Amino acid sequence: MKWRLANMLGQVPAMADDLSRQMILAKMRDDGFELSLSQARKVPFVCLEAISQAAAQAGALHSLAAAVIFLESNSGPARLFDEEVRRQLPGEFLALDDHLRFVAWVDAVVEPEFLPMYYQLATGDDSAVEFTDASGLVRALEDRRTDEQSHPMIVLAHEVAVRKRSRQVSREARDWCDLLADRIDASRRDGRTEERAKLAALWKKQYSRRPLADAEHATTLMFQLDPHGPNPDAEYVLRVWLCTGGRPPVQCQTRDKPASLDVIKQDVVLQLQKAIKQLRQPGFVPDIMLEFFLPRNLLDHAVEDWETSEPGVPLGEEYMVVVRDSARVDTSDLWPRWQRKWNRVGRSRRGQQGPFSRWITCADAPCGQGGLRSELLADDVISVGLTFPPHPVTEGRHELGEALAARVPVVVWPHTRCPHRNPAGAVTPCPGLAFRDRLGKKLSGHTLAELPGLVREMRQAGAALALLWDDADRHPPTTEEFELDAPQYLGDI
Repeated sequence: MKWRLANMLGQVPAMADDLSRQMILAKMRDDGFELSLSQARKVPFVCLEAISQAAAQAGALHSLAAAVIFLESNSGPARLFDEEVRRQLPGEFLALDDHLRFVAWVDAVVEPEFLPMYYQLATGDDSAVEFTDASGLVRALEDRRTDEQSHPMIVLAHEVAVRKRSRQVSREARDWCDLLADRIDASRRDGRTEERAKLAALWKKQYSRRPLADAEHATTLMFQLDPHGPNPDAEYVLRVWLCTGGRPPVQCQTRDKPASLDVIKQDVVLQLQKAIKQLRQPGFVPDIMLEFFLPRNLLDHAVEDWETSEPGVPLGEEYMVVVRDSARVDTSDLWPRWQRKWNRVGRSRRGQQGPFSRWITCADAPCGQGGLRSELLADDVISVGLTFPPHPVTEGRHELGEALAARVPVVVWPHTRCPHRNPAGAVTPCPGLAFRDRLGKKLSGHTLAELPGLVREMRQAGAALALLWDDADRHPPTTEEFELDAPQYLGDI
């Protein structure tokens, strides 16, 4: 970039004249910038010298461009140089050298596919353009200064600090936050330190999204069970994907031949073993989530109780096991509401009954079909707690179906059914209400985003419960989404 700017500056006629060049330097001195240029060297070297010195001072390049325009307002090369400076360095608070170092750092710590996500996090808006590299992202953020919140570049560095597991990257991100805040405050003419105060407030509220911070580095093994044949309860085909490091899911070669659930259980454990062999690294223990995309007739099936290769050790004790609604993934026309609700999960806070938006208990009157959907459709209803298993629905319980129809992404329920008839009244104390109280105490002081890990702890303590954790940002790729390159397999079953 410096060479390009130097070449463009060399095209400005004033830089070839000693007197004109001294007038440009004098104009910059009036702005508080001192450049010491060689007089006997050729113009290209003088221009490179000017760019190099200006690049080390915040605002100096803009001052140089303004001085060139002041002296040669009708010069085409002068206007092109001014436009290029403002395009490459939209803000005047950061020196070009610091800008380039920041771009290089972002490029090193943020994968290209996550650039749009970080833009949305930093600005609150979806990007209207595609970012091909970190330079485009940084330039877009540098030009968006806000009065109410921290500067988007600071928010970007803050999000990196919150989301990365690396202590070194987190320290680097914090250093960048401090540097950017200091540079922005130093550029203010009124001498106020508002950006530093905004940064302090930003760190103070970081906990509201921190539980989802590891999503970029999380390891997820996704199992999709599809019924085969006229009897949906008899046999299933299995697809498996591995998603790690925030990268797109990689399909594993799995069983296409229909099989019973007993055989599918063995396949799941085998694929888990192969994934762990691939992920195994010295000193690193991945926190693996197992996601089961299930047809609705299997959503209440206790997949977390399937045993590992060690008899008597269930998957739910060793791993975060959640269920997904495979029917929801296939209805893309209803995706927007699901995405809006999921976006709120990372920002949720605990309430009086834990972080759940709505509790439906066995003491409530059974819900008929269509009885709750309008209530659950609201964007702020993102989680539902049930105190009873949702299946079967022979007793008129349609609450889970209503939550799924309303695109609620998080639902929890126990696997044990209360012995009384609905609504409750004959058994005291009610096991379902006791489940709600126990879960509420477990979640005290925690947010909804921490639920998968907390549910695993409850299972380790002997609780039998299911968790629907429907991440709207991740789904098994369809056939159309696969690239035409060689597939990567974890191994055959």
